[in-house]
Amino acid sequence: MASTMRSEIESSESNNTMGVSIEMLPENLLLEVLAKVASGSVVDFNNVKACSRDFRDLTKVNSVLKIVSFEDYPKILWEPTEHALAIIKRCEESGNSELRSTV
Repeated sequence: MASTMRSEIESSESNNTMGVSIEMLPENLLLEVLAKVASGSVVDFNNVKACSRDFRDLTKVNSVLKIVSFEDYPKILWEPTEHALAIIKRCEESGNSELRSTV
């Protein structure tokens, strides 16, 4: 019985020609996901750009940059990269209040 059920599932999966992609979601939903990620971690915010072109484009939205969390930002002296400085500058220009007290 289990093998019959498994073969039915495999058969229906192989007939499914429509793939599912995060890019199928509407922009407002992607923006909500990105805002949740950004409010949790600047590191995750930076990494989410690699997921899709849509996410990469949405990382430039001021309302998202304004809520990026810098809680996990390194608190030690270091020489930031140009990329890190660019993210910090964009968040600062967007009015991110957490940035002023953290960095």
